[in-house]
Amino acid sequence: MPSLRFFLPLVFVAWSPLHSEEPGSLYQPNLDLERLIYRAEVFGQKQAVLSTLRGMLQDERRTAHRTIIRAIGVVNAGQDIDGDRKLEANAAETMLRGTTATVAFRGVKYALVGGRWRRLGDWVGPYLIAAIEPEHILAEHDSGYERRFNLVPKGRLEPANFQRYASFHGADLGDVLAFICDRERLNSYIPSGINTPVNGVYVITDWWTLLDEVSQHNQIQWTRHLDNLVFQPKDQQHEPSSQPLIGIYGKNKNLGALFQTIAENFGMELVLDEEFADVEVDIHNEEQPWNEVLDCLALMNGFQWWLTENRGHRRLVIQKER
Repeated sequence: MPSLRFFLPLVFVAWSPLHSEEPGSLYQPNLDLERLIYRAEVFGQKQAVLSTLRGMLQDERRTAHRTIIRAIGVVNAGQDIDGDRKLEANAAETMLRGTTATVAFRGVKYALVGGRWRRLGDWVGPYLIAAIEPEHILAEHDSGYERRFNLVPKGRLEPANFQRYASFHGADLGDVLAFICDRERLNSYIPSGINTPVNGVYVITDWWTLLDEVSQHNQIQWTRHLDNLVFQPKDQQHEPSSQPLIGIYGKNKNLGALFQTIAENFGMELVLDEEFADVEVDIHNEEQPWNEVLDCLALMNGFQWWLTENRGHRRLVIQKER
């Protein structure tokens, strides 16, 4: 009977995350990864370990990225939030072929697959996401073979920008807006009727610029209230948010009077917290949308503001933070 002593290690190495990909060290275990996986599986510290592994993945000095991605996959294997880890291969392949966005920025890559944003090391059925690029996703089956799923970007992107881009090809607008808000750790309030497909390739300077570009291209406006972003469709005939507040200059301007001026200029009733009656500020303001003026004053003076509307009657509500 032939011995299996030389066969078994080959089976283990075929998909083991514990061995380095570096030349000459295929059979050398990566003790750092072994310890991290042990912490996750034995002590239940999965989120902490995932954060550490993803940090390792962003370290450009490391060369064994696929090994780290596989280690992330091992830790991720038991976290099946949406149940798609149970998908059969054919269904998973359909989802991966239908990827509607890929993004890379600050050393992290994302893909919108099946309506959910995924990262390297996440699972779609039996496939581990091993690479995310503008023109393809590379996935590794849990039995060891790879599949490449080609994508068709809706625009050109220079190779120099492959690490700071957003490529959308039919992504749901709500998914895109919520994703950008998450990157800045902000809550988002998005009308369910906003379901426009987003297309195009963007070079990312920062998340706020990307948010402005996507909003502008899709006729959406947003307003910030503390750590919340509220999105609304643009309607130039009915929505005054984009209309400029003509230059306001002066020292010791009464804040309550300024609020009243804004409300009157744009046909709104003012509901004002009485604590602002005697507050004064110095203002030098060029032409700027009135909602941006309120955002600046809110940061400066510690208040919240919002709009309410009932049967066409609009109210501007301003309240001191408690």
